[in-house]
Order: sequence, then structure tokens, then C-alpha cells
Amino acid sequence: VIIDGDDLKIAQVALVENVQRENLNPVEEAFAYQALIDRFGLTQEEVAQKVGKNRSTVTNMLRLLELPEGALELLKKGDISGGHARALLGLDDEAQIVDLAQKIVEKDYSVRETERIVRLFKANAEKGEEPEELDESDAQRKVYMKDLERRVMRTLGRKVRIARVAKKKIVELSYEDDQDLEEIIKRL
Repeated sequence: VIIDGDDLKIAQVALVENVQRENLNPVEEAFAYQALIDRFGLTQEEVAQKVGKNRSTVTNMLRLLELPEGALELLKKGDISGGHARALLGLDDEAQIVDLAQKIVEKDYSVRETERIVRLFKANAEKGEEPEELDESDAQRKVYMKDLERRVMRTLGRKVRIARVAKKKIVELSYEDDQDLEEIIKRL
């Protein structure tokens, strides 16, 4: 491909090509988008068009750069995912973000578990209470409940969700129609 243009245009094309490589980690990708914005005065919308992504994707990638250095390092190394990182952005306290990022690595929390912990932290902060985390027994209970869900799914042949909401305990069974509901009732 031969491109006519000045040094600025060539640098811009080279940077866009670099961003489109598949092996960039989320932090490198975010820095590349930021470079396009800073060096060439592009908007997020223009960056999105040039790299073939949605504007919201570019915006979310750029938000990752707001993470404290400790969390950014874990993201860069691949110890936490972009989903984990976006969930962490829900916290205001940088030390709390770094601590939770390290806990994600140590305890292998899923993105959903991380989002739940962030919600707990925020709810407790609103009440003026110290944040509480999942303790070991909560983590074990979660694993046990997921295992129960899988076993019930195998037995009943349908989607099952077991949850504890406040003081309620819920078992949800999915069904398709009235006949399917009758089948569930027979099996129970």
C-alpha cells in the first residue's frame, strides 16, 4: 500500500495500524487511542471510525487509564481482565481499587463477583460503614451453590439459578411452556 501524505498523515496511519493489531493488551490499546487523540486532535468518535470500533468501546478503553498504577500493571500483565478493570472503576478510593485488584488475582474472582463486591463497597460507603469483602466461607459457599446449580441442571435438564437475596433463598427453574412446567412438577 502506497500512501501519499505528509509526516503527520503517515504517523497517524501507522498508529491506527498499530492499534488494530490483535495482540495489544487493553492498556496498550487505551494508550494508543489516547495518543491518537493527543497527537492528532481527534475526537473519540473519529478514533472509533479510524480503528473500526464503536465509540463506546473506545470510551471504555480510555476509562481504563483512570485506574491507579497498581491495578493498571495487573491489567497490563493479564492478571485481571478488562471487565474486572471496568468494574473496579466503580470505586473512588485508589487504595481500595488496588487492594481489590490484588484480591481478584489471589482469589480468582470472576467479573460478576468483582461487580458484586464493588456494589457492596459502595453500599457500605453510603451507609458510612467499613467495606466488607467476601470472606473465605462466602467464597466456598458460592462455589458450592454453583456446583448445586450444575447438578440440578443435569438432573432436570434445564437452566437453574440458586440465589440468596437479603434473607430470602431463591431457586429459579426455567421452563418453556405449560407442558414443560407440568414436566418439572412431575419430576419434583
